[in-house]
Parts: sequence; structure tokens; C-alpha cells
Amino acid sequence: MVETVLDTLKKVHESLDHPSYLEDVEKKVKTIAKQQQNKMTRLQAKLEEQQKLKQRALEKFIGDEISKADYDNFIGTIDERIIESQDLKMTVQQNDKDLSDIKTNLKKAIKLKTLSKEILNRFVRKVEVTEDRDVKLTLNFQDVVVF
Repeated sequence: MVETVLDTLKKVHESLDHPSYLEDVEKKVKTIAKQQQNKMTRLQAKLEEQQKLKQRALEKFIGDEISKADYDNFIGTIDERIIESQDLKMTVQQNDKDLSDIKTNLKKAIKLKTLSKEILNRFVRKVEVTEDRDVKLTLNFQDVVVF
């Protein structure tokens, strides 16, 4: 059974090891990483702008140009925007981490040479052995479309 599992994973490895497939995946990963970086830059600029708006509102409040109620209302709105931007920023950072994990796992998969418990758990969802001793593998990523 171990040999069947290893053979199946080696076939997956061979399909992953095809140069055009790897180039395509790498290109897509780089594109997504660049998009994430651009999004992060925009979010950082948005956060900085919100902080400037808060500072200007404080200056207007101190200069008696706006009332305390108007100041509090404006600051409340700005704080909500800041929280939304920070949440988005954390999502982008998590996506970056996930992307990095995908790259790491892909590199590990390509170097597959032996069957370990870790590899089995990472790639194989279920192993079925029939009465005829045929082995059927269900891989973790069979139902998943990546890119």
C-alpha cells in the first residue's frame, strides 16, 4: 500500500515538475504577490490620510471652528474607517502568508522522494483498500482548483 501511495504522489510530483506548469504557477504567484503589495501600499496611504484628517479635525476643534459634537461625530467616522483599513491590512498580510505557504509547500512537493507521515497527511485525504486489495487514494487537493 505504501508503494501505491508513493507512486501516486510521484505521478503528482511529475505533473508538478513540468517546466511550463511550474512557470505558470510561479508567474501567477508573482502576479498575486504584486497585487497584494500594491493593495498594502494603498491601504497604508489611506491610513495615513485618515490620521491627517483626525489631526486637522483636532486643530479645528481647538481653534473653535467646529463644536465638540461635530468633532466627536467626525472622529467616530474616521476611527471606523481606520479600523476597516486595518482589518483589510491584516487580511492582505494573511494572504501574503498564505501565498508564502503555498510556495513553500509546492517546493516541498516537488522534492518528494520518500513517503513520510507528514507527506501522507498533507497530500492524502483518504486511503481505501478493497477486498481485492486494490488501493484507491483521495488526495486533499483533488476537489480544489488552484488559480
